[in-house]
Amino acid sequence: MRPRPRAWSLAARSLPRREAPPSITSGDSSRRQRELGRLEILLAPLLAAATTGLYTFDPAAALSHYRGPRLHIASFLADNPAAIHRAFKDMPVRVVRDASHWLMLDRPEEFNRALDDFLAEVK
Repeated sequence: MRPRPRAWSLAARSLPRREAPPSITSGDSSRRQRELGRLEILLAPLLAAATTGLYTFDPAAALSHYRGPRLHIASFLADNPAAIHRAFKDMPVRVVRDASHWLMLDRPEEFNRALDDFLAEVK
């Protein structure tokens, strides 16, 4: 493995560890450590560009033309005012408790059960 450029290490140290979003700070501790480690290799401008993209993308507009069945399988973030199901009054929500943003990794059995139940209903 090639050593990281010095700029990567400097950028990683500039990331605000104490201000990590709840999607990273909750859930399984070993997965959280892996994800934080991955964040350390990102350059600060790349992180800023990705964050800006997330806040400017309108998922409701992207999904507005889809008329098929929908299900939002959500973590604790389902309470967020920007949660996708709030844009569609008819979109059901299944919340997987004690999971982070990566709920399919934190609680794979519960996630799969919710997905299987949904798919069985739409057959």
